[in-house]
Amino acid sequence: MKTVYNSTEIANAFNSHYTSVADKILKNRKYDGKKTFNAYLKNPNQRSFMIKPTTPQEIEDTISKIDKSKSTGPNSIPNPLLKGIKKSISIPLSIMFNKSFQNGQCPDFLKLSIVIPIHKKDSKLTVSNYRPISLLSNINKILEKLMFNRLYSFLESNNCIYNLQFGFRQKYSTNHALLSMIQEIRETVDNGNLAVGVFVDYTNLNTMVFEVLQKNGFTHF
Repeated sequence: MKTVYNSTEIANAFNSHYTSVADKILKNRKYDGKKTFNAYLKNPNQRSFMIKPTTPQEIEDTISKIDKSKSTGPNSIPNPLLKGIKKSISIPLSIMFNKSFQNGQCPDFLKLSIVIPIHKKDSKLTVSNYRPISLLSNINKILEKLMFNRLYSFLESNNCIYNLQFGFRQKYSTNHALLSMIQEIRETVDNGNLAVGVFVDYTNLNTMVFEVLQKNGFTHF
């Protein structure tokens, strides 16, 4: 392990680490099964997902919900100023966003982000002990919100979301997950069965799970 002190070298070390995490996980993964992702896609939805155009009013409403205190990334307009000029920029933004919807492309300048490492645990001299926080353009966040609203509406209206998915859903929270778990335990105990809970730390989970399954004779997942 090499210790660096130059600010440029430190930034490059973090960048190298974060961009290589996925490849390292894939290289360490041991899987001899023959199934592909298609084997797990049951009852596909037959309806097409159509992206309806946005409007200046929808963009103004989206900007109104932006938190003024949130930090912004590159190619941004300060949030307080963005709220103040929303009527002036809603029309040009609607033109740009609708062009993005039509072409199926996100402008490259909106893909840039400022990555801030946040220390998680143990030694502060090890890059893997830092969690990355990416600050994106607030203009990009508006585009993302517009697309999210359309995709979420489609998934909900077509019952595509698993009924036990509690995170990242409107009117659902961790409280619902806890209530569901408690109800499951109560029913299990009332029926004279044993209720067992397994709680897992997801750090290096992929490699660990595959190794345990393989050691116990599971070769197809």
